[in-house]
Amino acid sequence: MAPKRIERSQAVGNPDRKRRGVVRLVATQAALACVAAVICLSPFPLGSTGASFVAAWGLLLGLAAICSVPTRLSGKAIALLLAAFVCLGAYLIVIHEQISVRPWFSGGLVHPIWARAGAVLGEDFPPIVSVVRDVPLIAIGAELAFVLMLLVSFVIGSDRRDGLRLLRVVAFAGAAYALLGIATFAIDPGKILFWKNKTDHLANLTGTFTNRNTAAVFFGQVSVLWLLFWCEELRDMRERRSLSLRGAFQRLVAHPTNRSLFALAVLVTTLCAVFMTGSRAGSVLTLIVLLVAFLAYFRREFAHWKAMVSVGAIGSLVATGLMLIVGGNVGHRFSIQGLSDEGRWPVYRTTMQIARDFPELGTGLGSFVAVFQAYRPTDISISGTWNRAHDVLLEIASDTGLFVAGGVLAWYLAILFLLIWAIMRRPTRDPLPISAALAVWLLAGLHSLVDFSLQIPGYALTVAAIVGIGLAQALAPPATSSHAKRRAVNPDPDNVDERSR
Repeated sequence: MAPKRIERSQAVGNPDRKRRGVVRLVATQAALACVAAVICLSPFPLGSTGASFVAAWGLLLGLAAICSVPTRLSGKAIALLLAAFVCLGAYLIVIHEQISVRPWFSGGLVHPIWARAGAVLGEDFPPIVSVVRDVPLIAIGAELAFVLMLLVSFVIGSDRRDGLRLLRVVAFAGAAYALLGIATFAIDPGKILFWKNKTDHLANLTGTFTNRNTAAVFFGQVSVLWLLFWCEELRDMRERRSLSLRGAFQRLVAHPTNRSLFALAVLVTTLCAVFMTGSRAGSVLTLIVLLVAFLAYFRREFAHWKAMVSVGAIGSLVATGLMLIVGGNVGHRFSIQGLSDEGRWPVYRTTMQIARDFPELGTGLGSFVAVFQAYRPTDISISGTWNRAHDVLLEIASDTGLFVAGGVLAWYLAILFLLIWAIMRRPTRDPLPISAALAVWLLAGLHSLVDFSLQIPGYALTVAAIVGIGLAQALAPPATSSHAKRRAVNPDPDNVDERSR
């Protein structure tokens, strides 16, 4: 009783400290509410591709950033945040140089289109780098929202409990969108959200997006989360009963808990949604990262290369079976169109040519659709408009220059390295948020090499939320890693199977 009396007397004697604690709690909950609102709502309005939606999400994330209160940030986490702010400042300087008539550093870099336009129209246009005036100011909104979500999720995710709350928000919101998409497709395949007519992909599920490939990776990352929730039940079973992983798996299959059944049911639903999109890259990459997430979560159990190869072979057989059973639409597209759509490679070559012609600052953020028409190759169909390069890194290189593209690639690889390092070198930490971030980041990065999914805010913002939480846990102070040990000694009574009580 003595410690409690001391704590009570300290609370009574320090009203300011108690008040600060209340303010901190309210601010944290407000930040959580803002981020959760963006996660739940951003995929709904056709992926939030409209500038007004991006502005709304940016406002909410700005409020979340103001309310975010970091807890127990390590020196590495602080260094990462400082590096991110420095790189963001450098990127904003690049955008300034593209649209300014009085640039700070690039006075001689002017796109020749302004001189030609002035000669034709008989007017004097202020020479700037960007091909389309003021478009970079609009296009940068989605990128700033992505960075804001990454940083705010990183700060919130420094507290493991709050980070897991956000991960569950992503998982449940994604499951709801999968059910909504399947229901819409079953009732009227030609509609999006029951009231908007599709203009493309009439035979495929697109969810709330207009593109099947974006829908595939969105549902794919949700599948990763629900697989890891099921893995968490498997791990709890193993620790409670001191079983091997194989024994725990057999017992969980024979005597499943309610949570494991629910997680498995949602996993099957989201995987069906992935295959119903008919996306080749999205479906294959989803199966690959599901295996990556499973191996990352049980990294200690599969430390030996023979065990990892065995699990990889079994996972490949399961993935092949899933593709044959429920992925007939995807297999049909592989048999008809092969690995790539017609016209992709000519567009890639053309985009690289644009980047070579303007290597310093590019042609202006968001200018690809305008510039590509002047470079359009003759070996692709004249019908349709190529408004995306279908390769995010190449489009960044053509829009903002090779230096910015190299910096983006370096940041992607750095985050990937930090997540792999955390999985490999810190085995005592609860692996769920880090495994989820690794799989989702890998899925987003690989798919962005063949499509423009990361340029759709409704998908990109959820990726940033998951990765920010995983990064925060990867760089969290060592004290938070004791959570897993405490769970092993004193398991959560809510998770204990009724038969074991």
